[in-house]
Amino acid sequence: MSSQWNKNMTNTNEILYILYCKHLILDYGFTNEDFEDEEVEKYMDEIYESHGLQAMMREKLRLVIASKMESENIEEERKRLEQEYIEVFDVKQLLDIANVETTIIPLLIISRKDKDGEKGIILTLNKPRLYFNYVSFENIKNFIKFSKDIILSKCTKREREEIEYKIKKNQEEKMKL
Repeated sequence: MSSQWNKNMTNTNEILYILYCKHLILDYGFTNEDFEDEEVEKYMDEIYESHGLQAMMREKLRLVIASKMESENIEEERKRLEQEYIEVFDVKQLLDIANVETTIIPLLIISRKDKDGEKGIILTLNKPRLYFNYVSFENIKNFIKFSKDIILSKCTKREREEIEYKIKKNQEEKMKL
């Protein structure tokens, strides 16, 4: 699923996605040092080599979210999440308010049924299956526009170089149009 999504993703959206994943990792209080364990580094290198930066960021975010879980009990975890996020949904509730466009765990791209089809990203826990922290694409674009340099300054050298390359490539493609 994610490889098809990658093919359909514009360069601009891929850059936003990668920067947003990095922002969420940092927002959860994790730094590059948290991924320096030899086994974790090897695992991340394998993902990067086989699937690229986007997949590696997604996996880091998945590990961060999983580490924050306190219980596999859906009611306990829901109560915990509701203290931090305004909206927390189970599967039925999410499907009542949104259409799921793409699943790229730990994120889903959805279009809301109640907001003129507004598209955005919502985070998910795998076990228990809960969805939380919805942010519209418009808000993500605005946030990244103003915080890109801060996020880049907190990236690893490899992450920063690839993101900067993607930004440059994207700008060159826009100039051709």
